[in-house]
Amino acid sequence: MNSEAKKILVYIAHPTVLEVTVFRLELLGMRTTGVSSSDEMSEALTAGLPDAVLVDLDLEMGEGIRWVEKIASDECTSHIPIMCISSRGDLVEVENAYKAGAKSFVISPYDPVVLETKLVALLNHDSEPVGSHREP
Repeated sequence: MNSEAKKILVYIAHPTVLEVTVFRLELLGMRTTGVSSSDEMSEALTAGLPDAVLVDLDLEMGEGIRWVEKIASDECTSHIPIMCISSRGDLVEVENAYKAGAKSFVISPYDPVVLETKLVALLNHDSEPVGSHREP
């Protein structure tokens, strides 16, 4: 395994979307940890800090946005760039995600090329302005 591969933590509750997303990122040469519960997310962050986090905003009872806030506000994890994924993607949700600390946003179902482009930009610390989440 490539020791320089970027470590990506993916928290998506829907098993198929999680599996497809993890598979896609691994094809790109990234070391990916996929989790589907809050407990697994806590364990994964405790085990080692990732280079980026992908958080599902479709999680029940606002759990996704709480994770974005928690990661962005914690001194130990605030440097980790966060990408949000959502099936809704309305402007209010996007703005709330950015206010909570997200640096990028993708709408599900996503185009794999768009996910790759946005994640690479995120890893290179190129943040996108609010509202630029719309895919061409």
